[in-house]
Amino acid sequence: MNVFGSELKQMGFTRALPENTGLHSLGCCWGSECRLTIVQREMGPRLKLHWCDQNDELFTAVADIRYYEPDHHTLCTTVIEVTNKQLAMQERTLLSVGLSRPYHKSDNEAPMHWLQINNIYP
Repeated sequence: MNVFGSELKQMGFTRALPENTGLHSLGCCWGSECRLTIVQREMGPRLKLHWCDQNDELFTAVADIRYYEPDHHTLCTTVIEVTNKQLAMQERTLLSVGLSRPYHKSDNEAPMHWLQINNIYP
């Protein structure tokens, strides 16, 4: 995925780039083997997309508001289940991808812009 430039690096099962680097902050790409997964976190459940691009297997945060209830915090499991059924029938899926605001996991790490899924087009 070269939408964001050569600074985008693999970070565990996702990708990120250093603060104030990269070519763009939004783009589109094709993913395969896409599946939405709810991950239990300390701050509550989070929605992730397990998917493959041309070279790697990724597990990326989903920021698409369609998968949340009107309170914007509670996940809408019915919509997630329907989307997963649609994704299972597709060889590839168009994804709208973006970069998060700068975030650092600890005080010892530099802030990074993390890859996120903004929209899924099943």
